Amino acid sequence: MSIAGKTLFELAVDWTMIPLEFIFIYMVYLVIERLLYWSKIKLDYHKFIENFKKQIQSGGVEAGIRFLREFNMDHMVISVLKVGLDNWRKKPEEVEALMESQVFVERDKLRKRTGALSTVAAIGPLLGLFGTVIGLIRAFNNIYITGEGGPKVVGAGIAVALLTTAVGLVIAVPSVIVYNIISNKINDMTEQAKAAINEFIVLLEHQKETSRKVMI
Repeated sequence: MSIAGKTLFELAVDWTMIPLEFIFIYMVYLVIERLLYWSKIKLDYHKFIENFKKQIQSGGVEAGIRFLREFNMDHMVISVLKVGLDNWRKKPEEVEALMESQVFVERDKLRKRTGALSTVAAIGPLLGLFGTVIGLIRAFNNIYITGEGGPKVVGAGIAVALLTTAVGLVIAVPSVIVYNIISNKINDMTEQAKAAINEFIVLLEHQKETSRKVMI
């Protein structure tokens, strides 16, 4: 396969294409790495939180800690609840504040590589456009030097020049799609973590109230 008389190898080794090729490889790595990561931390929130509440109600804090240990995953909800259980003896408002702080910590961790996808999506088309501009300059410069023009010559130059824009879009489109998917997942998980905090605080106050009644 060739474009305007140039083989794919000749096009690939052009200096305007090389940065795009590196960014494309990095984009593929980010997409695969993020999708694999999210596939490992799937959690049925409603089923999980109901089972967690049952453990606390039947066996207290120790039962809740044992229950969370069964989930060997880096999930925001689990991390937030662990903070709550580790600090359950403190005042409810202090526990709530600590758990909310953990939400921000976990959210920042999730956004770390996701931000790179956003950057790649922005840079790809810009580098592609830059390559196209350089290609057009080359094409018209060749026409000026050789004195030969016409639709065939101009069309060949433009075809090669537009290739970098096409590659830039190939980089941007999947990056934007995956970025939006992951951003929505992060937002959903954050809402679940906030709901888990409310559930836990209510549960904690109930447990403390029950303990006081037993002592009386």
